[in-house]
Amino acid sequence: IDCGGPCSPCNVISETKELIVQEAVFVSEENNTYDIVAKINNPNDAIGAESFNYTFALKSEAGEIIATSEGNSFILPADNKYIAKIGMKTSNNSVPESVEFSISNVKWSTLKDIAKPQVGVYSKKFENDPAGIGSVVEGILRNESMYDFKKIEVVIVLRNENDRVVGINTTQKESIRAKEQQSFRITWPTSILDNVQKIEID
Repeated sequence: IDCGGPCSPCNVISETKELIVQEAVFVSEENNTYDIVAKINNPNDAIGAESFNYTFALKSEAGEIIATSEGNSFILPADNKYIAKIGMKTSNNSVPESVEFSISNVKWSTLKDIAKPQVGVYSKKFENDPAGIGSVVEGILRNESMYDFKKIEVVIVLRNENDRVVGINTTQKESIRAKEQQSFRITWPTSILDNVQKIEID
């Protein structure tokens, strides 16, 4: 407990819990490419990761790494977040058996007064093209906060009746003003034949 007074604030950064990787899966696409998504959780109530490095690693049946992709992201306190990589290719067109998602170089910050942006998702729907040449997810993003947003990154995860991930995609919306809404439409080049029961949009 920080009792206040003239001394420096208590240092709670040293008491942080590590970020949790709750899920990491891949979905095969055309041209021997793979879409990958990881779901992470920050179990800390007042401490966020201002930045961290991450690595996706696709592995063969023998456990050998056949493709990697690196990036940088952040996560707010007590938050869940999806991170996705679209169109990843393997060496020699090898077929992966599993994916590993690792996190490193976490830079912690006390962010107890920063809340997750209030962005609502409405009228979301999934459908396959009647001609059988692709799939589409449509919806409306609404900025429900009192602030303008310069950029909103959107990750879409589709699940079947067994809660298995059958589709992954991303898009980005620019300059959404306070209380403004914008429609979005995201396409897959091939039809998703599984019975899509859940559309998750982060």
